[in-house]
Amino acid sequence: MCGAMHKTKKIKLFKNVIAVFVLFLSFNSHRAVFSDETSGCVPYSLTPFQKATYRYVPADRERADTVALAACPGEFEPATFSLYALKDLARVGFAVSDLRCGEGVIPAAEVDIRIVKVWTQSGDDLWVDVPVEVPELLLYRDDVELKGRRPSAGGERTALTSVPQGTSKQFWVTVKVPEDAAAGEYAGTIAVDVAGGRAASLALKVTVLPFRLARPRRDFLIYFRANLDPTRGAEYEPWDEFERQVRNIREHGFTGASIYSREEFLPAILKKYVEAGFTSPVPYLGRTKGVAEVEEIVKKAGPLRVVYYGMDEPNSPDKAEACRKLFEGIQNAGGTTVTAIMKKYADMIWDSIDIVNYSLCDQKIDAYIRGLSEGRVRKNTKREWYYWQIMKERPKTARLMSGFFLWKSKLDGIFPFCYQTMNIEDPYDDFTPWEWAGLKWRPHLVTYPSKEGPIDTLQWEACREGIDDMKYIATLEDTIRRLRNLRAVLRLKSMGNDGEDPRVARIDRIIADSEKVLKEIDAKIDPDCLKALEKLTEKDLVDFRAEIVREIVKGVKALEEQ
Repeated sequence: MCGAMHKTKKIKLFKNVIAVFVLFLSFNSHRAVFSDETSGCVPYSLTPFQKATYRYVPADRERADTVALAACPGEFEPATFSLYALKDLARVGFAVSDLRCGEGVIPAAEVDIRIVKVWTQSGDDLWVDVPVEVPELLLYRDDVELKGRRPSAGGERTALTSVPQGTSKQFWVTVKVPEDAAAGEYAGTIAVDVAGGRAASLALKVTVLPFRLARPRRDFLIYFRANLDPTRGAEYEPWDEFERQVRNIREHGFTGASIYSREEFLPAILKKYVEAGFTSPVPYLGRTKGVAEVEEIVKKAGPLRVVYYGMDEPNSPDKAEACRKLFEGIQNAGGTTVTAIMKKYADMIWDSIDIVNYSLCDQKIDAYIRGLSEGRVRKNTKREWYYWQIMKERPKTARLMSGFFLWKSKLDGIFPFCYQTMNIEDPYDDFTPWEWAGLKWRPHLVTYPSKEGPIDTLQWEACREGIDDMKYIATLEDTIRRLRNLRAVLRLKSMGNDGEDPRVARIDRIIADSEKVLKEIDAKIDPDCLKALEKLTEKDLVDFRAEIVREIVKGVKALEEQ
């Protein structure tokens, strides 16, 4: 079912895609092939981003013999499985086969398996609180000591760990589907080895979907504080590490990042941003020269537009007025302004602010988003983003805020804080806070530094899934548009005939079904972000994606048959 095929085979493929997607949704209930005292482990699976520590004991219904996912060509897509140890398991590693579908191959090298490290943190909010066990870091070796500004995470690229008796350990699987992968059902295996012997074998199934993802008309930015100035202390990043971080940001779906470095570094950074594929306006927080002079540097550097960041969070009348004066000076010099601000203060200085990055969860922004979602309020013509503190170890928040809630809000993008903030000597020390404004703050990192490059976290992976959710929504909306165009053509061609082309009625049903799915998903997302987070589960977000995929597949099939 891969590669070139006749129309009848394509139709069969569409049916198989839907059938395999049902398998993808239900595989958690499958029993493990090996789950006895001989093998010493019980493979099981949870919903991606469902929090579980080493203490988790799987229910019988969670046992699994299959790791399954569905993705489009060019997409990074995660899945997860865990092992529960019936006895001490030493040197647990994995061997992944190539995935095959006819002549098509997804090489084993495109399958990445990392360990989800659970560690003790001083809470999962902004400030130091009661210690909690948090699943967060994605590592190949979870026994290395992570301490200091840039420790080594081990250097290896294959997972190796141990699992003590009576405990669980989770593993994160990421498949990079090749850009040229043909649609179909690819099958391979993940062998689980313990102390050099085979303990279990899991089927790895990847459904490559028969369409490509559309690009949402949204901005996905992040506060990126890495600074190329060697005098900037802990926030200094050498060029090679800066490049790795930019690549990591782009691979996680973001379309832009801020710049904190001085003007002399702007040309190289903007060139790197263009090479990485960034397309969004670039918030600039490193300005030391006049706006007109910076504008000349930017024009020579390439196509990206720099926007000038003002006073951060001017959330009082006095601060808002000071920010207005700063912004008016920037605008008079030909610059574009942006800052993070509560909506009521943004309204006070509306004429001087060109791009707004709203603070969520206050009454004004909640009312505005509710009005937009209910069609009672007309959206402002200015670019409007929102932000949240992305460092919190709350993957569900990261996925929802990066995806479905952005769609619900009808705003223009996200600009959360932040990729890494290096304001203490040891970013891995969660119990030595930095103090500001009378509060004890935890380190702000959504990835962690290491000699081998940024260490990803579950909340960072969740951001990519949220951005991909937006891509799937955009793809379904584009499919509906194409179906409407096809319907109009068919109706035009049938004019003068005895009856309407029967395909028109079928297309009408597909469009109605697709719009119904989007409407039902929209109704389940509360326009108040805190209420949305309270009501929705990780599984709800997975199910939303699955419903959208089903409708896209039906629509693409109808288009392919013409």
